[in-house]
Amino acid sequence: MKRNPCDIPMQSNMSITSISNKQSQKKHRGDIKQSREKYWGFIRGLHSNGGGGDKKKKSQELHSQRRERENPYLGRRKPSRTPKVVGVLLLRKVVPSGHRASPWTPPAATVGTFSDERVGRVLSNSLSLVAFTGSTDTGKVVLELAARSNLKPVTLELGGKSPFIVCEDADVDQAVELAHSALFFNQGQCCCAGSRTYVHERIYEEFIGKAKARALRRIVGDPFKNGVEQGPQIDTEQFEKVLRYIRSGKESKATLECGGDRLGTKGYFIQPTVFSNVTDEIFGPVQSILKFKDIDEVLRRANTTRYGLAAGVFTQNIDTANTLTRALRVGTVWINCFDVFDAAIPFGGYKMSGIGREKGIYSLHNYLQVKAVVTPLKNPAWL
Repeated sequence: MKRNPCDIPMQSNMSITSISNKQSQKKHRGDIKQSREKYWGFIRGLHSNGGGGDKKKKSQELHSQRRERENPYLGRRKPSRTPKVVGVLLLRKVVPSGHRASPWTPPAATVGTFSDERVGRVLSNSLSLVAFTGSTDTGKVVLELAARSNLKPVTLELGGKSPFIVCEDADVDQAVELAHSALFFNQGQCCCAGSRTYVHERIYEEFIGKAKARALRRIVGDPFKNGVEQGPQIDTEQFEKVLRYIRSGKESKATLECGGDRLGTKGYFIQPTVFSNVTDEIFGPVQSILKFKDIDEVLRRANTTRYGLAAGVFTQNIDTANTLTRALRVGTVWINCFDVFDAAIPFGGYKMSGIGREKGIYSLHNYLQVKAVVTPLKNPAWL
């Protein structure tokens, strides 16, 4: 079955920009060719190191590679620059496709994985839009370079320090389990992780005891094995950073409830760690549990951050829930749940957590322009 040339597969973390004319297409064709040769050379190396492989499949892949080198109308995806294998697997899906964009839409520009200092290379005057997902610091660079070039619109989906608020009337067992998953999911490496767990003083001790017991039951190991809940940190840099924060927490007035060290002697595994009486939170598998007295206090503390991506609220009182959802300066508020997503629910942040929204009807606004067309009418029928 022949594919519609407009049917280019898309993902939520895709970064798409546009080239406005044929001259720009020719200018970027050499860069596209060089990038393809580099990645396909690496992929062929993987095949050869794996003990041979299907020669016919290789030939088909190389044929698809040649077709797409000649094709400037490329739908390109941007994986994270940290897990290198993701980029390789993604290219193996993208490169053989040979898709062409619709002739009545601008072609997509070449967008790959870039470090901070290289991001400006894709922000030329020929591009009409940039959609970026990543760190706040890199998002600032993208926004600045976009303004310096042709003042192109930019949408940003950046980081967060999401508060997880447990009120005195909450179901403690449910809150403990969801707070645990909200923080430890993906080894704590998640933009909307519930990294600041605020618990009302009346249930604080009960919550601490149950949160500690849950962390001690968490299974750490090979993430490809059944039953394992937590794998290693993404790389050495993140591994060392989390351990530095843990040491800093130990040296401060925070109380270490459990964990607090690496697990084993190999790999980037870290023990599930719980701190109480803390003043700051950590981007990693480290749960920071803080105490609050009333709604006004927790709102002030929850909003005292440069981020505003998401928040969780646990209460049985609808008035309390309404007050917190209206007062929290975040893009998403989950009531008695956390990390619930849907294609129709817009996702994005306040403040330095981003600009614009992904998913839902609001995501379409990022890619549309309003145009007014005025023309005189002769003898209109309704006059």
